[in-house]
Amino acid sequence: MRVLVEPVGWLLVLLGLVLLPLPGPGVVVLVGGLVVLAERYEWAARQLHRARAVAGDRAVSTPARAAVSITSTAVLALAGLLWIWPGWSWLPGGVWAGVGQLVSGVAALALLLVEHRRHRRARQATAAVASVGLRRSGMLDPMEPGGVGVEQDR
Repeated sequence: MRVLVEPVGWLLVLLGLVLLPLPGPGVVVLVGGLVVLAERYEWAARQLHRARAVAGDRAVSTPARAAVSITSTAVLALAGLLWIWPGWSWLPGGVWAGVGQLVSGVAALALLLVEHRRHRRARQATAAVASVGLRRSGMLDPMEPGGVGVEQDR
């Protein structure tokens, strides 16, 4: 079984590269190939980690970016319905291009939502740790909203 894993991974990577300029799941297939190859190769695992860090953090780093990323991905996924709609079969690629775009969009949307949730939890954990650190240092007094040493108008 392990003998088949590596050729399948390389086949998915090559197929993903071929599909990149075409409408369809090129990126999804390419990432799938890297996931398979990451089991055996450290370079593939590094590329997956780097891609997740760069794409995920940039796409959902702020609430505005998350909203734009999720909305635009949903719109592009739903645009695949135009290729599937009976009166629009004249579009390049035919029905299967629409199916590919729809499947790719749904997969990308799911990944964005997972990354957004992970990023939001990490932000909350960082804020909680910072708050505890400030309280311990005496810079933030839980009894006073502005903190110790901060002059307030009364």
